[in-house]
This record gives sequence, C-alpha cells and structure tokens, in this order.
Amino acid sequence: MNRRQFCLGSVALTAVAVSGCATRSVWDDVSSTKYHTYYDQINAFYVNPDQSQFVILSDRFHYIFNTRSVIPLLKSGLRSRYIVDIQDMRMPEPSAANELPITGRLVFALPVNKLSASELKQAKDLGFASASPTEKQKAIEVAKLRNVDVDEGSEYLVQIVNIAGRRYSPKAGVSYGNSQHFYRQYNVPVVQERTSVNAAKAIGATLVTPITLAADGVLLLLGLPLLAVFVMAN
Repeated sequence: MNRRQFCLGSVALTAVAVSGCATRSVWDDVSSTKYHTYYDQINAFYVNPDQSQFVILSDRFHYIFNTRSVIPLLKSGLRSRYIVDIQDMRMPEPSAANELPITGRLVFALPVNKLSASELKQAKDLGFASASPTEKQKAIEVAKLRNVDVDEGSEYLVQIVNIAGRRYSPKAGVSYGNSQHFYRQYNVPVVQERTSVNAAKAIGATLVTPITLAADGVLLLLGLPLLAVFVMAN
C-alpha cells in the first residue's frame, strides 16, 4: 500500500505573497457574475496550541477556522487510516469590508475491512457512521486520486466536520514554504458569492494573515508556536 503524509498542527498556511493584481484576478468580471469559482492547492493543516483554531495552508491564502470538533479525529490512532476530503468550500457575500468569511466541510472516511474490532469500536465512539452509497463512492474516488489502495467492495464509515472562518493573504515578502506539506496536494474549488457592490468591499478587505515566522522559521499564530500532527494514509 502507498503511504502519504499529511501535516496538521500549528497555525500557518503556505502561500506565496498575493499581489494586488492577483487579488483582482480572484474577483474578475464581478459585475456580470453572481458566483465565481477559483481553485486552490491545499498543502497542509495546522492547529494552534489551545486547539481552538484549525488552519489550512494553501498556495495562495491562509484559511483560519474556529473549530474544536476536528481535534479528536486528528489525535486518534485511526488517523493513519483516514481518506480525507475537503468539500463545499464557499465564501458568502461579505457583509463588511473587514470580513472574508469562508465555510466548508472536512470528510473523513474509513474502509471497514481495514479495521480491527477495537478500531471499529473506536471509530464509532468518535462518531463515525455508515457511509451512504454516494459517500462511499466519493471516498473511493478520493483514494484513487491520491494513489491510496482501497477495497471497493468494503463497507465504509464517514465523519463530517463543518468548518467556518476567514480567508487571509500571506504577508508580502515572507515565505511560508518551509512548513511541512501533504505528500500530495489537494486541488480544492472555492466558490465565492459576490455582487458588484460588495465585491469592491472584498477587494479592499484582503486581510493580512496573523501568521508570522519566528527567527528559526517556526510558524506562529498570535505569538504562539504552531503544533504539528501527522496523518498517514495507507
């Protein structure tokens, strides 16, 4: 079986500095389109020390979510078995110039035939439930995209975590590229809702990330180092 490594931990996101031109490209033809979809390459996950904020690091942005419900899943010994998918990333129309809200879902799937009796009990204690045919098929598709060998005849369990937070731009001139990345990137579509009125607000509201780098390259969120959790996929 192929193994891949996911990095989850402290608060920081890899992304290249986004110029004003890049920001405008995200909001192209705002006057004629209600919804706009852009694609982002997700590289890594992080959590802050008190485990209250979940961070996604991408090629272009920092996404910081306020959620604790994902932590038990990331700390579980079952994390080596997960098939993880990022779904329904959406940015609703901003209500103020200092907001760039974003919501989405993390979907964790487990093939039952890879679990022992004790692991199956652990999964159910974590809230995993039987996957619907659609959820099973999606998990198989995600596994194939990431070269994860799975049994298509197995039953599957799923756990879905809703996430909500804000999108940020990395600081100009700062490289976040030293953080650990997934073995394979996630190419995730993000749907933005906008009107010609609030698009102007959003362009001016490209929030600068609160994530910084210490002298030794450690990622920091509000002065606190980011903790790392590793998720391996068979």
